[in-house]
Amino acid sequence: MASVTYEDHGDGEPLVLLHGFGGGADDWRHVFDLPQLPYRVIRWNARVRLPQAHRRCAIDLIELLDELGLDRVRAIGMSMGGNTLLHAATIAPSRIDAMVIVSATTHFGPEARAIMRAAPEPEPRAWAESDDEMSFTPDDLSRITAKTLVVAGDRDPLYPIAIAHDMARAIPNAELHVVEGGGHGPIFGADAPAFAAKALAFLRDRTRARRRRP
Repeated sequence: MASVTYEDHGDGEPLVLLHGFGGGADDWRHVFDLPQLPYRVIRWNARVRLPQAHRRCAIDLIELLDELGLDRVRAIGMSMGGNTLLHAATIAPSRIDAMVIVSATTHFGPEARAIMRAAPEPEPRAWAESDDEMSFTPDDLSRITAKTLVVAGDRDPLYPIAIAHDMARAIPNAELHVVEGGGHGPIFGADAPAFAAKALAFLRDRTRARRRRP
């Protein structure tokens, strides 16, 4: 049995929503009109356990899919949720059909580490000193088979926009969407309607994402 709490509502193909660090399943009420989504929506509350918390979350996700009898899903992950999807999509590529990853990263650079060291939570402080929490190479990302939309704000204080560009180039079937003036997690408040429309259109489209050239 998966050791995470989750909510499972609606009909249709499964869509998993993964929140950011410090958040929870209810965060997605501020992004989508959940009852109107044409999906079976699965929202979880992540367990954050050190070390390698993001990888452990990915294993939790795979175990949850096993418990629910779901071979393949679409997914949206924000920040820690996006990082979790990167791990899941490289550990078990066949389980993720399409994914939208928002404000995710391949590694923790100096900007993120400085902010994490000042955070009150012990987990970010531990991540600030870790070299293996997030350490994806282009070769790692090349194993991802999911159609992927990489969403990033060009003013993200944690993860410079160059990381998103590199990530989208390395994932074989990826598209990059930059939110101009967006910070970390540009999907809430005034940004929510545009993000919801973009993400749902991307997941609905069965054609392969067109890769942007460097």
